[in-house]
Amino acid sequence: MLILFEDSHLLVVNKPVGLTVNRSSTTKDEETLFDWVEQHASWPLNTAAAEFNDRRGVVHRLDKDTSGALIVAKNPQAFAALQKQFKERTVKKDYRVLVYGQLGEDFTVNAPIGRNPRNRFKQAVAATGREAVTEFEVTSQFSETTLLRAFPKTGRMHQIRVHLAALNHAVCGDPIYSPKGLYQEYIELLTKHHIPIRMFLHAGRVTFAHPVTGAEMAVEAALPPELQVVLKLNQ
Repeated sequence: MLILFEDSHLLVVNKPVGLTVNRSSTTKDEETLFDWVEQHASWPLNTAAAEFNDRRGVVHRLDKDTSGALIVAKNPQAFAALQKQFKERTVKKDYRVLVYGQLGEDFTVNAPIGRNPRNRFKQAVAATGREAVTEFEVTSQFSETTLLRAFPKTGRMHQIRVHLAALNHAVCGDPIYSPKGLYQEYIELLTKHHIPIRMFLHAGRVTFAHPVTGAEMAVEAALPPELQVVLKLNQ
């Protein structure tokens, strides 16, 4: 686990793809980010603050199949201050995402997201869902794909993935929301070039106010090498 920033109040890590953040009944046989924090921590993890203890100071989440910058608080005060920023939507999250098809202009998706009634493992755009807003910026266009920057303004499960899938421009390599044919073609491309199988979604930067000093912090996580190779193959 690469630590991108650390001081006495918090650290920002570059979560690798394939690592689940929180423990659950489905992760009992695998290591999670919570486990890593317990092994790494030189600060108290058992305090009078129940939520800090339960979450091991992990302030927010990334999907298992998403890599990138993630914030961990070292004490209940920093944890509460950072959570407040997420709730007030002052934290700026910047993702890199490659999608199937071509998109020519920047755009915003404002569409509520809720549980898919036909598949409990999936989310979907639904009128009865919770508010979800994502801004997208076109970075590069290729013959069959488009590289985007995504700026989620809310924090719904699978938000970026669901919003893009609803536009018929799913994230390349997304095992849940990709059309089967396009997914298979993408996996075959990765396999042919000996690239680890993963979807192209990476939390490249997180910007927030330091919980103690109030200073603005922008912490970047470089695009993983395997995704850099994917980009070269698409050019």
